[in-house]
Amino acid sequence: MCRCRHPVPAQRLPERFIQTAVKSWLPRALTGHVVVSCDCMSDISAHSGLVLILGIALLMVAPSIGAVTDDGVGPVSISPDWRVETVDGTAGCGAYSSLLLDHDGRPHVAYTISSSTGQSDLKYAWRSPAGWKTEYVDTSGDVLQEVSIAENNLGQPVIAYSYLYPDGVAGHYGLKYAVKVGGRWVSRKVATGSYIGGDVALVIGKDGAMHLIYNGFEGKGLFHLVRQGGTWRRQAIDASRGLGWPSAAIDGQGNIHVAYGHLSTDTRWDFRWAVKTESGWTSEVIARDNVGVFDGGIYIGLDVALAGAPSVSFTRPLADESIMVVYGVRDAYGRWKILPVQTGYFAPYTAIALDVQDRPRITYLSLDRVTGDTLEVRYALLESSTIDSEKPAWDISVAAKRADHGDVGDTTALKLLPSRIPWVTFIQNPTTLPGNNHLMTATWA
Repeated sequence: MCRCRHPVPAQRLPERFIQTAVKSWLPRALTGHVVVSCDCMSDISAHSGLVLILGIALLMVAPSIGAVTDDGVGPVSISPDWRVETVDGTAGCGAYSSLLLDHDGRPHVAYTISSSTGQSDLKYAWRSPAGWKTEYVDTSGDVLQEVSIAENNLGQPVIAYSYLYPDGVAGHYGLKYAVKVGGRWVSRKVATGSYIGGDVALVIGKDGAMHLIYNGFEGKGLFHLVRQGGTWRRQAIDASRGLGWPSAAIDGQGNIHVAYGHLSTDTRWDFRWAVKTESGWTSEVIARDNVGVFDGGIYIGLDVALAGAPSVSFTRPLADESIMVVYGVRDAYGRWKILPVQTGYFAPYTAIALDVQDRPRITYLSLDRVTGDTLEVRYALLESSTIDSEKPAWDISVAAKRADHGDVGDTTALKLLPSRIPWVTFIQNPTTLPGNNHLMTATWA
C-alpha cells in the first residue's frame, strides 16, 4: 500500500526512483511506486528521457501522492516498499544489536538475549537463502548488552562484547571477543589491565588487525586495543572523564576513526571525534554544550568516506523539549558542518551509513510525545546536490511501524549494499508484556 506523504520535486528524482527493473514500473505505478533501472546515480543523464516519461506517468496514475504533515514533525515520504523480517522471535532479544554485511552482501547480526532472571547471553544470526538462522555464541549469562560485529580478512564473523566479572560487583566489566572457526564459536578474554566501562566498538583492518575501542572503568578515558601477531597493544585516545558510547570505522587509507560522547554533568554533554593516523591519535569536539535530561546514553553514529572524511548522526534536545536529528560532516578544511534532518520527538539512538558516492543515509526512532513509546523506524537519505544547503532536502520514509501494542525501541543499526539497498535492525515488542522483544530487520523489497 502506498504510504507516500510528500510530493517528488520535479528537479530532484529520489534514489528510490531508480533502483529496480524498468519492466516492473507499470504495475508499481498503479500503487504509487514507480522505479527505473539505473546502476548508478551518475548514469541518470543517460536515462533522462525515460525518467521524464515515467515521471509524468507517475503523476498521472498515482493520485495518492501528496503533501501531508506527520504529527507536526515534518513531511515524510515513502521509499520503495520496505520488507520487514523477524530475525529472532524469542522473547528477550537485546535492545542493542550490531549489523554486518559480508563480502557477498549477506546480513549478519550480533545481539544479546536476556532471561527473566536477569542473565544475558550472546547470540548470532545470519540470513541464508532459506531465511534467518540463529545460534548461541556465549551462554555464560554474564554478557552485557553492548556488542559489535565485524568480518575478518578470512571472511569469518568476529564479535566483541563486554561481560560482568565473576565477582558480580556492579561496574566490574571485562572484554571478550568471539570468532567462528570450523563451525564453532570460540570466545577469548582480552587483557585490558583494569576494569572497563562496558562500551565497545570493533573494526578490523584489511591486514586482519583487530581494533577494539572501549571506555575505561567508570567512564575514565577512551582506549584503543589492537591485536597483531597474537599480541594486544593499548593506547589512550582521550583521557577525559565521562566518556563512552563509541562508534568506530576505518577509511580507505587504513586510518581508524572514532565518534563518542562526553558527559560533563547529568544535563550537559558534547560529541567528539578522534582519528588515528601514522602520527598517533588526535581528537576534537564535533558539537558542544548539548543540554537536556541525560537518559543513560550519549549515542552517535559514524561512517567515513573512502577518502577519509567522517560523517556522524546524533540527536540534540531543543528549548521547546522537542528533539532534532542531525547530520554532521567534516570538510576538507577541518570544519564540522551540522545539518538538520528532522525535528519532532525521537529517541537518542541513530545510525548512519554512506553510499558509494558518500551520500548519507540515517536511521532513527520516532516517539509518542505523551507515552514515550517508540512508534516508527525512520530512514533518511540525502542527495549529494543538496549537501551544501543550510536546510537540505532529506527524503524520509518509514521503514517499520510498531504493532497495535508495544513499541519498536530501543536502538537501530544500519548498513548499505553497494547497490544502495539498506539493511536495518531494530527490536519490536508485539505485545504489552514487558521484555517480550523480538529482533527484526527491514530492507527494501
